[in-house]
Amino acid sequence: MRRFATQPVGRTLCFGIGIVILIVARPAHGQSGVTPPKKSPEVINLEKFIKQIEVNQKQIQELIVSNTGKSELLSTELDGLKKLESQMSVSEESYPEVLRTLHSQRVQLLIDLAGIEARSGAIQQAIAQITDDQLENLINPLNKLVEIREAELDRLKSMVEQGVVSTSALREAEIAILEAKTRLAQAQSTSGGALGQLNSQLLATSLEKTEKSARLSKTSSLIKEVDEYRIHASKVSEKRGELRSLGSEIVNLKNELSDLAQTLVFQKAELRKLTSDDQ
Repeated sequence: MRRFATQPVGRTLCFGIGIVILIVARPAHGQSGVTPPKKSPEVINLEKFIKQIEVNQKQIQELIVSNTGKSELLSTELDGLKKLESQMSVSEESYPEVLRTLHSQRVQLLIDLAGIEARSGAIQQAIAQITDDQLENLINPLNKLVEIREAELDRLKSMVEQGVVSTSALREAEIAILEAKTRLAQAQSTSGGALGQLNSQLLATSLEKTEKSARLSKTSSLIKEVDEYRIHASKVSEKRGELRSLGSEIVNLKNELSDLAQTLVFQKAELRKLTSDDQ
């Protein structure tokens, strides 16, 4: 009896242990029951590399968009500068020669004006000298002589009325007055002729000075305009250089983006191959 009694107990104990083992081995609710394979270092590094490529792609795309916007703005600005350039009186090809010619003309006009100023001063000095000399040496003495002759005539008239002198003396006095007045008129005419010539020269000099001053003013204005064109042309050249540089940079960025895209395709394919081998 003892032997048969122990057999059921043994079987029951074994059955209970089996249940416990099954319960322990059974996965928790909601879990797949399959442990994911551990990634190899090579796979991890490749995934990091792929993520970095994608970051670089995004950055390059942003740079392309930014540079394209800058390029469009530069193109608009350059179009405006070219439009303004077309309204100027000189061109990119002609302005260096025009500027040299204008500067040469300006220098010549300054020299001419300096000569005109000197000539005008000399004429004015000559006019003043002639006037002073004529008055002091000829005109004033002749005026005095006429006054003396007229006073003598008045005195003789009084004496003729008194019967002191004859009328012939009166006629001689009248003739003397006429001679003095004739000499005075000749002296004034001579002085006036010389002064007239000098005054004519002074007027011509003044007109020439006015003309050359006007030409100098216009020449200076043109030089300023050409200088403004030079500055403008420099800006145009600068903007063209910036535009070319941006265009080259955009092309390089697009090429780099294309290379990254090819690299990304290759690396993703490599990643798929590695993960399939690990499984």
